Amino acid sequence: MIHEFIVNGIALGSIFVLGAVGLSLIYGVRNFANFAHGDILTLGAYLAFTVNVIFAWNWVSVAPSMAVATVLLGIAAAGLGGALGLRLFFRARGAPPSPRRRGLPLLFLLVGILALGISLPILNLVRLGISEVALPTGLLLSGVTAIIGAGLAGVLFEHSIFRHLQYRGPVPSLIASIGLAFILQNVISAIYGTDQRFFSVSSGVGLDVGAGIVLTMVKQYMIVIGILLVVLLHVVLRYTKLGKAMRATSDNLDLARVTGINVRWVIIWTWVIGAGSAAIGGILLGLNAQVKPLMGFGILLFIFAAVILGGIGSAYGALLGGFVIGITNEVSKALLFRAGFDTAWSPAFPFAIMVAMLLIRPEGLLGGEPLVRWGALRASLSRFARRIRGLRAPSR
Repeated sequence: MIHEFIVNGIALGSIFVLGAVGLSLIYGVRNFANFAHGDILTLGAYLAFTVNVIFAWNWVSVAPSMAVATVLLGIAAAGLGGALGLRLFFRARGAPPSPRRRGLPLLFLLVGILALGISLPILNLVRLGISEVALPTGLLLSGVTAIIGAGLAGVLFEHSIFRHLQYRGPVPSLIASIGLAFILQNVISAIYGTDQRFFSVSSGVGLDVGAGIVLTMVKQYMIVIGILLVVLLHVVLRYTKLGKAMRATSDNLDLARVTGINVRWVIIWTWVIGAGSAAIGGILLGLNAQVKPLMGFGILLFIFAAVILGGIGSAYGALLGGFVIGITNEVSKALLFRAGFDTAWSPAFPFAIMVAMLLIRPEGLLGGEPLVRWGALRASLSRFARRIRGLRAPSR
């Protein structure tokens, strides 16, 4: 069924989004394509694997399902209701929107979505009559360790390699990133070997969402984390000083420096955010399949396709491109299978879309000038509505 492949595409697209956003942010402030980004994704997966399996941090806490679901639903209701209430309150006061007034409802919305997303699989356990739920606390600790480790590694790469190539153009940095990718691949292979590894987690019970679609625990995590990243990234880029500084640095580094922005700190935080999001993508990819030294390199082309499709240097474009590439890749498998062809040809479809976008709109979906000028569109609709009202008005 085609809708099942669409759901799988959304889950796969979440991994592409996590990789594409970091790659796009780094390109925006450093102006080069980081070919080592896929291997930073692999590094994050192996850091989490080290903590989860080798150090045996695979603790599982057991709690009553109904109690956990009730608490989470309460938090979700408070978050979503608080977001709506604050939005209506600020609108009723009519005061000019400040960053805090705009960001606080989004923070409540983020908490609500997080609590609601975690509660869904637990509610499914309650529906199946399972009285206790196992919470993978060890995997959470492994994920935090991987995010911190990958972020520090990104800062190390910036200080030791790319900072010295900043004023030599994009080509030396690009070549250096290719060399760094091979170094990371071989170091990981030397330490962990080339065998496939697996996280020590329980597969859990799938969530039946109807229409024959059953979401495994891993796919539930992938979709929820992808949605959370969209909301969180929007909050950071739109309503925080760091996000505004990142956007200013991405537009014009020299002008940002002249206006008083600490460009060095912006670049460092960009590496931390980009490498951390890649680490999350690596963990999800390892949970969905297996952990191996070339896992990040294998999806690097899909990540680049998502960045190019959405618009190079546009974080929002990377979000959109990641989901488009993921859904196209999975839906094409269903179409090829129905047509009697080998599903191994499915990667050709997302890349065909990327090539078509380069021919039709080289700057990408959200790069360069916007596809739709919303101000002009609203003005045109207003003029059209006034004309309709004028036609309906009775003649005197």
